[in-house]
Amino acid sequence: MDLQLRGKTALVTGGAQGIGLAIADRLHDEGVRLAVADIDREHLLKHEDRWTADGRPPALIEADLSSAEGVARAIDATLEAFSGPPDIVVNNVGVALPRAFADIDDAGWQRTFDLNFMSYVRVTRALLPRMKTGAVVNIASDLAKQPEVVPADYGAMKAAVLHLTKVLALEFAPAVRTNAVLPGPVWTGLWSRPGGLVDMLAADYGTDRDTALSRYLADRQLTFGIADPDDVASMVAYLVSPLARRVNGSAFDIGGTVRSLI
Repeated sequence: MDLQLRGKTALVTGGAQGIGLAIADRLHDEGVRLAVADIDREHLLKHEDRWTADGRPPALIEADLSSAEGVARAIDATLEAFSGPPDIVVNNVGVALPRAFADIDDAGWQRTFDLNFMSYVRVTRALLPRMKTGAVVNIASDLAKQPEVVPADYGAMKAAVLHLTKVLALEFAPAVRTNAVLPGPVWTGLWSRPGGLVDMLAADYGTDRDTALSRYLADRQLTFGIADPDDVASMVAYLVSPLARRVNGSAFDIGGTVRSLI
């Protein structure tokens, strides 16, 4: 299916790895010129060749998006690369640390707030007033609608992202549409790395990793298993395309579970 995105421009935050990388790849495959911002310069540079199109390299922007200065650097580089604002903004950057509520101190809450919420605020505040037309997608989480004990700080920020999405959808439509995608568990480093969520589940259940993961999937009624980053990227690509021209202010659950979701 032609999503009619060829020749468009996009800023993707947190695009060096995981879900953000899959989103950037999918948009590139659809013919979109990319600006990708991430703190991880090494991983960014690995993707320069794959995102080069028609002899034009992507704008690879090393920036700490948890700070106002880092977001400003990303915005300035994006505006320079495209000689103006992008057609598409995907706010994806974020970090979720698997830790108990009592172990998150004030500094931990502040770091989560700065990266997982304020980066979205700062990016959209800088770009949406400049955009004559286009689309924004905010990557939230099913935790925004179905809270879990861990990670409490991350889930709270994702609930705030849903409110922000509605505000932007109301204020900037019809010129710019804003929607949110709410992934459930996605197979990224958050789950697979040592000390990640699979290891935490194994410790909680008192079993090996495979058994713990199977029990978790059953408990959460995740019939389709843990998603791949490409599942998220497909939804994002549709939402920023003209095919979704009447979709605005919506939040799409793609976790594959119906347990307790409203």
